[in-house]
Amino acid sequence: MAWDWALFGAAISGLLIGWFLGWRQSGITLKKNTSQSLSANYFKGINYLLSEKPDRAVDLFIKNIDITLDTIDTHLSLGALFRKLGENDRAIKIHQNLLAQTGLSRTQQENIQLELANDYLSSGLLDRAERILLELIDLGGRNRKKALQKIVRIYEQLKDWNLAQQYGEMLLKADGQAILTPLSHYCCESAEEFISAGDYTQALAKTKEALQYDRKCVRASILQAKIEAKTEQYKNATKAIHRINQQDEIWLGEIVDLVFEVYEKNDKKDAVLSYLNETLARTPQIKLALAVANHIQIKENQQKAETFLADYLSTNPSWIGLSALLDYTKHNPANNEEDIHQRTIKTLETLLDYWLTRRAYYICTNCGFKGQKNHWQCPSCKQWSSVRPSEDTLSLDVS
Repeated sequence: MAWDWALFGAAISGLLIGWFLGWRQSGITLKKNTSQSLSANYFKGINYLLSEKPDRAVDLFIKNIDITLDTIDTHLSLGALFRKLGENDRAIKIHQNLLAQTGLSRTQQENIQLELANDYLSSGLLDRAERILLELIDLGGRNRKKALQKIVRIYEQLKDWNLAQQYGEMLLKADGQAILTPLSHYCCESAEEFISAGDYTQALAKTKEALQYDRKCVRASILQAKIEAKTEQYKNATKAIHRINQQDEIWLGEIVDLVFEVYEKNDKKDAVLSYLNETLARTPQIKLALAVANHIQIKENQQKAETFLADYLSTNPSWIGLSALLDYTKHNPANNEEDIHQRTIKTLETLLDYWLTRRAYYICTNCGFKGQKNHWQCPSCKQWSSVRPSEDTLSLDVS
């Protein structure tokens, strides 16, 4: 593979400095011939690395350079260097050799085990990494917290949400609040599995667990509203929907059809528009506005729907909204008298359709990842609850 020479050069410098300082400060007196042999072999290994012969370098470090207080950190650093360069097999070989040594302190052994687990993770060997990490967790040493963080990530990748929650609970005691949001999503993932299996009782229980971890978990409230509606508990569904207003009401646009359904089943058809308009006044969002316009068109007439949308867009300009307004205008007989007007609308439609097929509908607030589908866990930075709907606007960059 192509090596990252900037990273490689910095790491080699670190190895040289680290070895020299360790040799000077170790307090261990070596015989002259031993010291010379160690230095010669060490620098010969470095030369192999610089000559892009990493296999020879690994063999030389393992076979000819003794693992002592002077060199154990050097071996660990070398293994970490290979892993960063994507040379996972070599990193594994170095760390396995370290682990096979006798006379290691418990702390040294655990540090080596953690590095070997990192090698396996980098190689995609999750089962081997899992075994080491579980052992470190059971030992309860200084690396237990790091091992818990990594084992939780493994269970995320494996989509074993029960184990992710189980070890996340352990991490909660060691890591405080940082794991609370992921824990709430593990419960939501389990809830969705129960929904797919038709077990709404267990699914509902899991959403309640999610809210115990994170009261602001919008996903849990959305799932609760869907479950309660599915089981015809519409008053409870309404409570879940209203909770979203306190959590992050921009998500109401994602479930607006459910909102209309729940209000209708609760015999509150006349109240739904007031509720949604109040929400729009606080948090403008085009999906909700379009749903309201569509509802007005169905219940009243197209002219009123067009007027409502035009008023909304006058203060909240939006590409999607403009496209919808043009569609209302095109199908309004009063606006179709002149051919030039029709051609203008058609041109605008084409341009808008082109843009809409390429825009991002969701964006990660943590790393900036953009996509056209929602991900409760960002595919890029792996952060939970960081992806939110992207409210499109007609803004332009002005230089």
